[in-house]
Amino acid sequence: MPPSAAPQAGDSASALRTCESALRDNALTPEHWLGRAGACLQSGDFRGGAAAAAEAASLAPHSVLARKILGAACAGLGDPGAALNHYAAAVALDGRDKEAHNGVAAALNDLREFARALAASEITLSLWPDFAPAHYNRGVALAALGRPEDAIASYRQALAQNPGFVEALNNCAVLLARAQRSGEAIKLLDRAVERAPDYAPAHANRGRALADLGRDAEALASCERALALNPNDAESGLTRAHLLLAAGEVREGLAALEWRRRLPAWTERRFAFPEWRGGQASGAKILVWAEQGLGDTLHFSRYASLLAARGAAVTLAVQNPLRWLLAKLPGVRVIGLDQASQEAHDAHAPLMSLPRRLGLNAADLFVEPARLDIGDAPLARWRAKLQPDLFHIGVAWQGNPSGDVDRGRSFPLAALAPLSRLPGVKLWSLQKNAGAEQMRDIAGLFAVEDPGPVFDAGPDAFIDTAALMASLDLVVTCDTALAHLAGSLRRPVWIALQVASEWRWLRDRDDSPFYPTARLFRQSRPGDWPELFRRMEVALGERRFI
Repeated sequence: MPPSAAPQAGDSASALRTCESALRDNALTPEHWLGRAGACLQSGDFRGGAAAAAEAASLAPHSVLARKILGAACAGLGDPGAALNHYAAAVALDGRDKEAHNGVAAALNDLREFARALAASEITLSLWPDFAPAHYNRGVALAALGRPEDAIASYRQALAQNPGFVEALNNCAVLLARAQRSGEAIKLLDRAVERAPDYAPAHANRGRALADLGRDAEALASCERALALNPNDAESGLTRAHLLLAAGEVREGLAALEWRRRLPAWTERRFAFPEWRGGQASGAKILVWAEQGLGDTLHFSRYASLLAARGAAVTLAVQNPLRWLLAKLPGVRVIGLDQASQEAHDAHAPLMSLPRRLGLNAADLFVEPARLDIGDAPLARWRAKLQPDLFHIGVAWQGNPSGDVDRGRSFPLAALAPLSRLPGVKLWSLQKNAGAEQMRDIAGLFAVEDPGPVFDAGPDAFIDTAALMASLDLVVTCDTALAHLAGSLRRPVWIALQVASEWRWLRDRDDSPFYPTARLFRQSRPGDWPELFRRMEVALGERRFI
């Protein structure tokens, strides 16, 4: 239940004693039941609060307070529909009750009816423009409706009225961090944890914001505090895993990586055979299935060969665009994910759990990437298109923009202008889908060759990208699947990384033990892509590739 929707209650212990005394005397009045209801609400006993408020409402059908307490109790019990009905009844009884109006907005937010919640909040604010909880609920609705700057403004309005409003501090910080304003976010979250040291969401979000700025030790401490307060916080568990892995704490980090399977977005695959948890593998038929993005599959597919080397008959189920590229993975039979449930095996395992199940340490983790099979015909087709006297660079600047994973990792295509100006250099776009529209923005400024509409258009979509990459002199990319593809192809690849890069690029180094042909260019300051590409321009001019 959002505190912004809860009616105020008095001293809970005193109210309970008064109500129990009246109960003994058989002299309970609506006021006694309301006192008990408020006391239950204050102590977190939502069921008891609802029961007591219902008794009060039965004795005093026109009691606005009874309806408000019923609304708050139902919200606390996870029944926003009932909460909305009670708050709406309270408004009908007294249209000048600001808590009742605000409760309607809060319940509509809980019901994910955000447009209606926004309208309800604005009605409340038209009557009480300085009411902090209404600004808060307006912020919740605006954020959900894809208006983050307006939501930030609403949260700031709530904080102007109530500087210690912990939920507003937390929610505003989340939006600031998503907007790559993590420094501002941390200031708000510091205020939140000072005000409410046991408020787990603030510690969790503080950990992520600190990680965004590369302040890993502080981020790890915040994540661990969040987990101590809320042992079921999968986001903090996974952030902690990434921080440990980036620091080289492989065993502990791989164990913590299992938190990914408790995220809301995780889809657990069900099979008629058990999950392989490690141990004896020789002679077992084990199905390993890809579970995340294409880059993760390319990165972790090497460990399927390690499992096969221990005597298992390994079938690896992957996304269709990778099926033929990985077809010659040593010791491994490769199928499409859509075939995974059609075959019988002795056991199964999600791909990214393999390193832990295999008991790998840091030395074992950094094995050679999987070798990919492109085929002669695609290679010949793309090599024929390349002018031999030029230095050809493939470029990709945008990852999948959905979700927080893209926060800060993509750079604008315009940032590549310094590379295009070097003599004898020709840039080729490897960008598909999101980000490709930026080609229009640089028209007339500098040239990037578009491979054309048939590029990766067929059923084996990644084959064209791989064949063109294998024909190029260099690949320059943000941290996306194409970085893993280039590394697996053993092509020189320069990866442009934000300050807080993804865990697999580790920290404080410009090479990658996962991909020997990779060179890492890291931001010197958050968001400063121009400085990074100036360094890249100098390196390219000197032809220093690794």
